Amino acid sequence: LVTTNPQFDYLRLPPWAGEVSLLGLNTRIYPTNITAVRQAIVHAINYTDLYNKAYLGAMSPYVGPEYPAWSEFYNLGDFPPYEYNKDLAKQYLAEANIAELPQFLFRVVAGCEACINAAQVVQANLADIGINVVIEVVQSGQYYAYYGNYQTNVNNAQYLGQLSFVNSGFGWSPATLTPADYWVTFVSDKSSWGNWAGYSHPVVQQCVDAFTSTADLSLIKELCTVAQKQIYEDAPYAWVGTFSLWLPAGGSLVWKKSVIKSFMVDPVWNGQTDTAIFNTIIFA
Repeated sequence: LVTTNPQFDYLRLPPWAGEVSLLGLNTRIYPTNITAVRQAIVHAINYTDLYNKAYLGAMSPYVGPEYPAWSEFYNLGDFPPYEYNKDLAKQYLAEANIAELPQFLFRVVAGCEACINAAQVVQANLADIGINVVIEVVQSGQYYAYYGNYQTNVNNAQYLGQLSFVNSGFGWSPATLTPADYWVTFVSDKSSWGNWAGYSHPVVQQCVDAFTSTADLSLIKELCTVAQKQIYEDAPYAWVGTFSLWLPAGGSLVWKKSVIKSFMVDPVWNGQTDTAIFNTIIFA
């Protein structure tokens, strides 16, 4: 109704904004604890199809853990986003040498239509390479009950299933205005919340720790370039994309063009608030 009404306009986030979608591949339970299986999964997903069927096409590719706004620390090594390549996915799965694949569990929060739609696209994609995924739609309290800091996620790994969108697919936004945020959150053993994959690696941890142990930017970038390669090869997450809308479930800031001319929003692009900063609004 908004997009077809010429009276209204709505805010679309730039591709470099910080609200992201990522699929955690549980590195602590079988068989997603096998790197080749995770590599198979990240290449089995048809990301374009996922964007269109679950998010109205309002998404752009990215390579995590950093989000693109921090250009100096984003995708160090310039790796391409994981591409949809069914033959390559089957090749990786064959390399895992698993005689009989178990059923994969994919937990999703009830009431999030976009989250369920996204899970169904992934389910269909993985079925194409012989992975049977069961989607379990659970109430919010039950879904989040097993998550916590890194160690909590590791301890509760058997309850989390092999697959789960971080924050169930609602999207994840920056909590602090620092490039260290997503490194600490997603790929560190210091994570207080958000490391859905239960992932940690000594090479990666050196990068994470450098953000708080040195002011030498060259050293940080050197360590994080090595870490980026390690993460890319380990594939603890399928880096789905950055959202163009404020609310992944479908929504944004909407205004009447005859009333509002311009405004500013939260500087970390949805980390703290999804409303306009009041004293920056310029009326038409």
